[in-house]
Amino acid sequence: MNRKKIVLVLLGLLLIWGLWKVVVVFGRSEEEVVRAAQGELLRAVERRDWHAVGEFLTLDYTDEGGHNRETAVEDGRQALATFYTLTIQEKVSEVRLEDGKATVTATIRLEGTGAGVSQFVLSTVNGMTGPWFFFWRKEGRWPWDWKVERIHQERLASLPRSF
Repeated sequence: MNRKKIVLVLLGLLLIWGLWKVVVVFGRSEEEVVRAAQGELLRAVERRDWHAVGEFLTLDYTDEGGHNRETAVEDGRQALATFYTLTIQEKVSEVRLEDGKATVTATIRLEGTGAGVSQFVLSTVNGMTGPWFFFWRKEGRWPWDWKVERIHQERLASLPRSF
């Protein structure tokens, strides 16, 4: 009899956990999903997980620096390769949603240590006082199918293409 009760309690807990996961994934607003994706993108950059970063970008990604999806990832890899530690501090000021598109307006600051060009990268990014705009597009039917189609910061075009 005790085994049966234990199994029933465990099954009940598993059911509650499963329902909670469904609510978390499917019960969030689009704004919450976009904010979460924005955070995941920046965490991937911090970890220098370039495969994950590339997965966050649309196939037709562009920016003012002349990057496409592949060159943005490769230039990011080169620019951040000499960091030992890297933390991205982000302050989102606005999230606008409209017809499967979202714009996240944020300020970005980098903290970290490293060799080579790391200090140049820190001072350059932290010297960008204007906002960053991340333009997201919903690519599929699932709540998590948001990808970045463009990143805009007015000083991006003036950055060197390679380090």
